[in-house]
Amino acid sequence: DISVQVLVSDVLMPASGYGGTLGDISNNIGIPNLPVYIRRFVHQHLNPLEDLPDEEHLPSAPKTICIFHSANVTFHSPSDISGRQGMRKEIIRSTPNWRRSGPRRDTVLIGQQSDFPGPEGLAVARVRLLFSFRYNGSVFPCALLEHFRFIGHGPDPATGMWEIAPQYVPRNQGGGRWLTVEHLDTISRAVHLLPKFGHGFMPLNWPHSLSLDSFTRFYVNKFADHHLHEILS
Repeated sequence: DISVQVLVSDVLMPASGYGGTLGDISNNIGIPNLPVYIRRFVHQHLNPLEDLPDEEHLPSAPKTICIFHSANVTFHSPSDISGRQGMRKEIIRSTPNWRRSGPRRDTVLIGQQSDFPGPEGLAVARVRLLFSFRYNGSVFPCALLEHFRFIGHGPDPATGMWEIAPQYVPRNQGGGRWLTVEHLDTISRAVHLLPKFGHGFMPLNWPHSLSLDSFTRFYVNKFADHHLHEILS
């Protein structure tokens, strides 16, 4: 049996230059609905058994947030004989400028969410923002996640890998990519995505940082390491 469980989530390197208020930060990162996503998260934290109400009945948003460009995720990987008692630690990054080569937004597995189809109840998302905020005396380390959906009911027979595609909000609900704010403890680990290439040629000097926005289908690479191979097979 494979156990996927986040045991520790540490935020690192608080970032500056995003603005003072939450509204300033939302405009700076190009996601004006960020306050609404945070308010939905707060409601679900306070009322985990209730459905989301209309926007006007959501709790108020914090006035400001603290942004980070990386977070540590420690998880249990009993099949990894090289780790101490099966423990693994990874750094999840979401930064606008990685080594002066453009943005880096890591993709992750979200653990044990029964609402999503996929292996072991896992979902796949891209980390658009890492941040924390204080609410009612408690500090919440969170991630703004951009979701993908699994295609089909099993791995692709030719590659043995699950296929995914970007997930969108229905047009009658505003359209656009499906974004949610989740606690860092919902992140199981990082995951590697492979674009599903067509029959044409890629341009020379094409920037790799555009991969997740340039392709419409991806493979979830179970061959990236031993642990991913077991939980995604």
